[in-house]
Amino acid sequence: MRIRTALTGAAGLAAVAVLSGAAPAMGAVAAPPAAPAAGSGGWRVAAAIPAGAGRAELTRVVATGPADAWAAGVTCTSPCARGRLVVDHWNGQRWRPVRLPRSLPAVGYFVTSIGASSPRNVWIFAQSPRRVTVAVRWDGVSWARVRLPRWFFPHDGVGAFGEGYLRTVVPGPGRVWVFDVFAPSRHPFAAFWNGSSWERRPLPMSPLAVSAPSPSSMWVVGESGLPVTVTGGPTGPLREAARHWDGHTWQTVPLPDPVLPGGHEFIPAAAAAQGTRTLWVQGTVTSPTTGPGPNQLLRWDGRQWTRITSPATGFDVLGAMSLDGQGGVWFATLGNAFRSRLAHYGGGQWAVQKPPRYAGARVVVTDLALIPGTRSVLAAGTTGPPVPARTGHPAGVILEHRP
Repeated sequence: MRIRTALTGAAGLAAVAVLSGAAPAMGAVAAPPAAPAAGSGGWRVAAAIPAGAGRAELTRVVATGPADAWAAGVTCTSPCARGRLVVDHWNGQRWRPVRLPRSLPAVGYFVTSIGASSPRNVWIFAQSPRRVTVAVRWDGVSWARVRLPRWFFPHDGVGAFGEGYLRTVVPGPGRVWVFDVFAPSRHPFAAFWNGSSWERRPLPMSPLAVSAPSPSSMWVVGESGLPVTVTGGPTGPLREAARHWDGHTWQTVPLPDPVLPGGHEFIPAAAAAQGTRTLWVQGTVTSPTTGPGPNQLLRWDGRQWTRITSPATGFDVLGAMSLDGQGGVWFATLGNAFRSRLAHYGGGQWAVQKPPRYAGARVVVTDLALIPGTRSVLAAGTTGPPVPARTGHPAGVILEHRP
């Protein structure tokens, strides 16, 4: 199947670009207030984990409100055969390192996913050195490891190159959804935590991007391998589509065909939703003969799609995307030589900016998150390149954008 093959091909880039090694076990330190760097457009370094003698990376970030945000990653000493989970918390005043129990197992090179519904309900999924997914939860008092069933995911949440592709949605204290973009396209499923045990929930498609703006509203964008009934239309084997979950049923919204001839297909890479009617989807148009081509940004308003040409090209998207709190969206791109760009679309215009530098080094952005109730956006990343380098020791970095 061409979409699955193309995504796996992109994984070669993602494995190198998105997630990898880390550095000595320590938490992020608050960065001194500083003016945004030239061309950074309001972005600043909010906190960082110094590299020390090894590696430090913050690969995932989530926020539940102005006084609660979490960033997770891995630190390790060189050589990085295995690392330790590192978590930092924003309490509305500053970023502070979180003390984790020594009993937590060592993890691999990255945190695959993070989700939270409140300061008392935070879930983190990471890979162990044996390619087994590890789940830990914060309940407001202590951290605990959550046992995962054997069927959790056929790839243990990791791809062929070791990269993590889990996506987590935490609607509330007793509900957690976990999706794997490598889930089998013929019989896709999600793992659902009901408050006491895991349930295997069938999906109408293989998910590629997920966004949940509220406890009763979740959007999943992906590739269908099963017959799906479209509201008001016939039953048939759809390819790419967006599905909305209202807590009881799935409703299907087919994605528009890319306006290009010759067997081109659209591969969704990231999604950001606002309520039940507004959905943004960023993806790549690809061809089985010419490979990845132009990118497109799609906007669903509850009735129709609007197609917007993206400044990114090819597999230039990390899958990191966020609302901006004022009707637009941010997403992170990755060009040649690990040169991240932060692209913003709002008011009918694009603005592409360089992330601010930390300690003189450029920052590779791996995740984005809007702080609910504000117009501020957080970014997690590392001083590049985020792969084992012959020289230098990458540091984990948290960025913040305030309009």
